Amino acid sequence: TSVMLAVAPDLVDMSLAEDDGIQHRVESMHFDLMHGAAASCYRPFDVLSGNGVYGKPSLASVEKGQRILEAAATAIQTLIAEFWPDRD
Repeated sequence: TSVMLAVAPDLVDMSLAEDDGIQHRVESMHFDLMHGAAASCYRPFDVLSGNGVYGKPSLASVEKGQRILEAAATAIQTLIAEFWPDRD
């Protein structure tokens, strides 16, 4: 939701944002888009979410979207540089 707010805010209706998704009961297995969990456990998505949302889109913001896009661009740039180290 944050990324969409950053790139196409006219397509986002925050009045429809509905939080959902069941966090794991074990703290070390909690995660979000920017921070992975120390451990994971597979569960079918329909068990995790009743409405197709996992997380809190109500907390989305343009600023978060911009940070996510910047982090993704940096990670891709690093991957390319490491994959082809002899290219400028």
